[in-house]
Amino acid sequence: MESSRTDVSITAPTVAAAFERALRKGHSHLFFPGEADLIKHFYQHNINAIPEETMNGKLGRFLTSASMGMQSDFFKIAVGEYYELFIMLRKYLIRCKAEEMIANGARHVIVYGGGCDVTALLLSLKYPHVKCYELDRGITRQAKLSALDSLAQYFPQYKSVKIETLSPEATVVNGNLFYLNCDFKNDDLEKKLISYEFNPDEITFLIKEGLSMYLDEQENLDTLNTSTKLLNHPNSELIIGYSVDAHEDSIISKFTRSKSSEDYKFYLTPDAVISFAAKANLGVVEKKLPTSLLDKFEKESAIIRFNADHQYECYYVMKNLRFIPQPAKLITDVPEVKLFIPPAKAVIDEAIEEYISELTSNGIEVVYCNGIKPQVQHGQVCKLIAGLMVQEYLVAHKYHSRKPLPLHKDHHRFDFSLRQRAKQEIGSKVGEVYGAQQIKKSFDYNDFKTRSFYITEKEDYKNFIINAIQQKQPVITYYDVHPRLGEKTRQGKPGKFDGNSEHAAVIAGYYFHRQKMMLIIVQWNKFYEISSDDLYESTSQLKKIRLPEKFYKSWPIPGLYTKNKGMWLEKSQVENTVNHLFEVNETFKKDALLFVSDLWRDKEERISQPPFEGSSLANVLTIIQGDSLNIDLSNFQQYEMSFENANNDVQAHSLHII
Repeated sequence: MESSRTDVSITAPTVAAAFERALRKGHSHLFFPGEADLIKHFYQHNINAIPEETMNGKLGRFLTSASMGMQSDFFKIAVGEYYELFIMLRKYLIRCKAEEMIANGARHVIVYGGGCDVTALLLSLKYPHVKCYELDRGITRQAKLSALDSLAQYFPQYKSVKIETLSPEATVVNGNLFYLNCDFKNDDLEKKLISYEFNPDEITFLIKEGLSMYLDEQENLDTLNTSTKLLNHPNSELIIGYSVDAHEDSIISKFTRSKSSEDYKFYLTPDAVISFAAKANLGVVEKKLPTSLLDKFEKESAIIRFNADHQYECYYVMKNLRFIPQPAKLITDVPEVKLFIPPAKAVIDEAIEEYISELTSNGIEVVYCNGIKPQVQHGQVCKLIAGLMVQEYLVAHKYHSRKPLPLHKDHHRFDFSLRQRAKQEIGSKVGEVYGAQQIKKSFDYNDFKTRSFYITEKEDYKNFIINAIQQKQPVITYYDVHPRLGEKTRQGKPGKFDGNSEHAAVIAGYYFHRQKMMLIIVQWNKFYEISSDDLYESTSQLKKIRLPEKFYKSWPIPGLYTKNKGMWLEKSQVENTVNHLFEVNETFKKDALLFVSDLWRDKEERISQPPFEGSSLANVLTIIQGDSLNIDLSNFQQYEMSFENANNDVQAHSLHII
């Protein structure tokens, strides 16, 4: 029992602290928003519960008060290279697998030995129809319950969380998360779970993370036999990790574990896993080795890669053997878990075909309008470029029979351009466009047909995009964009700037990952990836009435842009960009940057004149149809915008297009 140890375990908080460090070093996008702060809240409670006079109590308090860099260096020596990265990746693997199971009908998620982990809590909040269970005991469990009690005090978003103590053995959160006092080596686990609404005949997902090495061989086999009883549905699964061998451990690691009676007792090589699992009537259906997890991040020497496979756990997905018609006999026959790890940045650096291929190889279906060509944007012409990219796509695929206008006259190579058309038809000063009616007037020429839809229902907004893309019809969207300068992980993503950075981009494709809809968009001469939820929140807060904007011509600024001619910039957008630069890099001084922008500003200024009504593009989605691509949007006709005074018949200078 935990009370018989000479010291209290420090494993749980140190694992959680490693996870927090990895999140703060650029991997937070893989998890729930604010998860780094949440995990710190829980492990700090755990450390505070360890008596301060003990060795582990002193060590825990010292480490968590040290800088992240010092913590990382300590654990590289004490545990091994890539420690925090591996901890983060194994949690990401488990989180993805859990959400995949829930998407496929799982109604129960059971976490063995939860420690300071918050997986059960966050899954229960996101999926209230799923019953989640966390099994733990002693000081570790009491520290977690204490952290739960103070959750609303430090995290206002959790004020509505309802916590109820059913008995000394059980605490329930929101009616679907049960923290059970459990010694899973000795307790009748199935009986205990059933008494708290568990149904073994429903799809269940069991999680055993970082646990097996602390149990001896018989204890491991006993817990596997118990797990088999819980996997009573053909689609139920267990994910479990096993350390490969007794690698040389550091003196520090051995000492701290020995003080809390947590010596490593069991190892299992990949070749031995199948036969060991079979003793408990379990079969291995998927695997994930440490090197395949680390490979996306670390391209190191073969020696380090070998050490990773021997130093950290290999993870296996198992099922009840009676539901596996032809179980694998060799571990080499077991497929790898398909795991897509999206980049932190929105911009897609590799060729779009390679990126889609990577998604597909990881079992993700991508629906995509192939052939859209990104274009360079200079100045206030994002909406004109977005429409032009769609028009050129239609012509390239023979969905339209007449060519579009060029964006610019290109030093009089053409005698008419789309930008010039916008000046004539809607009074555009520098290429700016306001509202759906001006969009229509700008692009309804040469038999192109422009249609806009005002959709304020979130699910219908998403479904419109899905419907259009499935019919190979790109969609133009409008939102506040994070500027190209500033923090790299936010560049090009939707933001909330009260409409002061309104932008247009083309949605070229979509896919679903972890039950989240992701969009492939085209802007700024590149492909980007954004969340449909973020897009909807951004477009919904755009200004309902656009006020006049002041544009000034700025000459080339080294390092920012080098176009020969001056570029038209809008005052509030320049200020927003400066704020982003100042926010992430203190060496840039806000006043100095504003001075530089004034220094390069030309005397020429223009002021736009948005229409008093109909200038907003909040919640608007636009399509430009070709004369040979018939698409069905009948399910969204109630959202279509109509303009009685729009000039739909202009055929603007088509004879001058080469």
